[in-house]
Amino acid sequence: MPPTAAELQEIEELKAMIKGSPERPSSVPIGTVSRFLMGEDNRKRADAARKEKEERDALKAEVAAIQAANQARIKAAAEERRANEKRVKAAEEKRKTNDALKIKQKEAAWKAKKEKNQKEWEAAAYKRVQVHMRACTAHAAAALSLAHTHARARALESHILSPPLSFACACCAGGERGVEAYGEGRGSTGQARA
Repeated sequence: MPPTAAELQEIEELKAMIKGSPERPSSVPIGTVSRFLMGEDNRKRADAARKEKEERDALKAEVAAIQAANQARIKAAAEERRANEKRVKAAEEKRKTNDALKIKQKEAAWKAKKEKNQKEWEAAAYKRVQVHMRACTAHAAAALSLAHTHARARALESHILSPPLSFACACCAGGERGVEAYGEGRGSTGQARA
């Protein structure tokens, strides 16, 4: 069977390829075309690399934004915690100051009350002493008066019974000591009377 027209044409193309470069309809040199094709390939690779870099940069920016947001949140939480701790510390210091002030006020009130009670006790004790001293003075005066009265009565009795010199010696000459001695039943010499 004879070859068809299509087969013949293919055979001619193969022969032409084997002999050399095929016939081209363009007048542009093959080096220029290859350089153009290489440039296109480089552009495609550069565009792909640029696109990958942009994607990486976008991912980095997103990660950086997330990290910045986390850091800002952590910083805000730390500042809030510090402010809260500062408020708590200030409140605690205020409470301690108030407690100390209350204690000082109680101590001052207790001290004032103690001083008042001490003064009242001293005044009452002084009054009791004064009353006691007045009572003792009154008792002493009454006893002295009674002793003096007894002494005068005894002296008068002894004056009546004895010579006047004895009366003068025992009562008047003896003075207060003589009165005490007469109150005890003794003369001015201190000897017991009969």
